[in-house]
Order: sequence, then C-alpha cells, then structure tokens
Amino acid sequence: RGDDFHPMTTFPLQTIGMTFHQRILIHAFPLTWGIRTQLRRIEEPTGSLHKNTITTGFLRSGIPLPSDLSSVVQLNIHDASDGESRLLKSGQLTWKPTSNLTLWTAYTEGLRHPSLGEQFVLPFHPMVPETHDQLFFRSIREETLPNPSLKPETAQTIEVGTRWHWRDKLHIAFRAYNRDVRDLIRIFPPVEGYRLTNQAQAHFQGAETQLHAGPYRGFRMRLNLNLLRATDEDGNNLLERPNLWGNGAVSWEHDFFQGDLHCHLCLGSRFSSRFWILTGESVETAGQQKVDPTGLLDFKASFTFIQNAVFTFAVDNALDTQTSSVYVFSLPGRTIRIGFTWKFFD
Repeated sequence: RGDDFHPMTTFPLQTIGMTFHQRILIHAFPLTWGIRTQLRRIEEPTGSLHKNTITTGFLRSGIPLPSDLSSVVQLNIHDASDGESRLLKSGQLTWKPTSNLTLWTAYTEGLRHPSLGEQFVLPFHPMVPETHDQLFFRSIREETLPNPSLKPETAQTIEVGTRWHWRDKLHIAFRAYNRDVRDLIRIFPPVEGYRLTNQAQAHFQGAETQLHAGPYRGFRMRLNLNLLRATDEDGNNLLERPNLWGNGAVSWEHDFFQGDLHCHLCLGSRFSSRFWILTGESVETAGQQKVDPTGLLDFKASFTFIQNAVFTFAVDNALDTQTSSVYVFSLPGRTIRIGFTWKFFD
C-alpha cells in the first residue's frame, strides 16, 4: 500500500450483515417494513478481538396526495452500539410541477454509530472513511487512547432541493441543508493523552450541486461541487473537511458481441479537488488555501456467459496516482477488483 499505510494501522475488520424487507399494499396504501442486523468485529495487533451487533428496524409508507405531490414517512428503531434503543423519524414531500422538474423538502433524524476503530483500536483502519481529526492524530498513535464507551452521534437535518432533466442527456440537481449534530465524536486532549470523546453539538450548513450529462451514446460526464460550513456550539470552525471541494468523472461505455457471450467495456477518468479555505484558529495553517487536483484513470469490463454468469474485472486508479492534499488526506493506489456472479433462478 505504500509508505502512507503503516502496517500497525491495518487492523483486520470483518462485517457480516443480513437484511429482510417486505412490501405490501393495503387498500392502495403502500407499506414497507424490514429489519437489518450487522455484526462487526475488529482485531488489535495484540490479538484482542472486539465485536458488537447493531440492529435497525424500519417502517416506511407514503401518504396519498394529489397527482403532482407525493410524500414518504419513515420510522427507524435503532438498537444502538451503546445498548440503548432510539426511535428516529424522517419524512419527505415532493412536488413535480412538470414532467422534467422536481422539487422537494425533507426532514431527517439520523444516527451514526461509532466505528470499532474509534472505540477500541486507534488510529483506525486506513481504508475506512475518516474525519480530518482522526487522520490528523494518526501520527501520534503512541499518545492516542481508545474509548469503548463512545455514544452514537445523532443528527437532525432539514433540506430543500430541486432536480431538472432534459431527456436522458442532461440532469442537474441542487440541494441546501442544515444539520445539527449532538454527541459529536472528536479528538479531545486530556492530561494522559489524546482520545476520542463525545462533545456537545455541532452545526453543518451546506449546499451541493450535481451535473450529469450524456450528449452522445455511451458517453457520460459527472460533476459535483460542495460548499460546507461546519462550526461547534461556540461558532468555531471544525476541521471535518475542506469548506469547498469537488469531484467529477468522464467515462465511455460500449457493448461488444451479443448472444451467449456479451462484453460490456467501460473506460473512465475521474478527478477530485479540495480547496482548503478556513479562517479558524485551530491550526497554524488555517488561513492558507490549498488546491490539489488529482486525476485517476479507471477501467472496467464485464463478460456475460450463457446469460446467467457474469465475470467482472476492474482496475481503479490504473496509473497508480499517489497524492495527498490537506494534511494527510490521501487516495489509495492502484486497486484490482475481480468478481463473479451466477444467477441460479429467476
């Protein structure tokens, strides 16, 4: 994996999950219910094994409205990692004034369980998405202490958005949101060393723009741009991620052969760029700006045999582009993925 990934940080992590859901219709009233269970296990370099089980039940339904309006209401019951049960609610109202324009508003209550790395074995598995604080303190792992008693983060989000499309050639989406988070998991430096702890609350305000275009057959283009302001309860900036960042991709797809042997080839190039613009006083370089565009080349091919068996071969970051942007944000090097799927029954 290169010098960025020290062997001491590559803890074995296992996740086993099962999901059951059922869709029913009661007098034209749609209803979906289900349950998800996940077993997580992680092993320290010393051989100590830690595990927990997270179970979530959900009930989702729509409320009948006039033809150009639709709504979805959902209840989630979480048997959380700290042993407490929580009931969370969410809902969305969608208005479709024309066939190619959609507007929506939504309210969501969310929950993020602390990872096993956050609870037991710092400084975290390198391939798991992490916050800036976790990555920043990876270099001082001798002084970083785990915290098994971490509570899950809870959040309340209000958002509004719109989507517009023209045939299958162009899709544009925009959304703005305000999220209040309680029990935010962050690094805290006590006397005996750095450790993760639940702090009071934080506020996230942001906007996201998405552009998808396919002017020619087999050609696709995607562009995302995000703007974020993250503050703690005192109004100070949080170093969760850059205030402005974006990513995009350009790809070309084509199908070869038909019948018993079918080949689907996809060749794409993607890029990401982070603009680090902060005015806080948390770190010495908070007032600096850093722009780090990164280009990557991807390749994917799938082969279908006798209609039911599919073999997939993919190479991510084929040019093995190695780069890091702000502090120790980094991208994994060349990755090869091989898959095989066989459909036994319809």
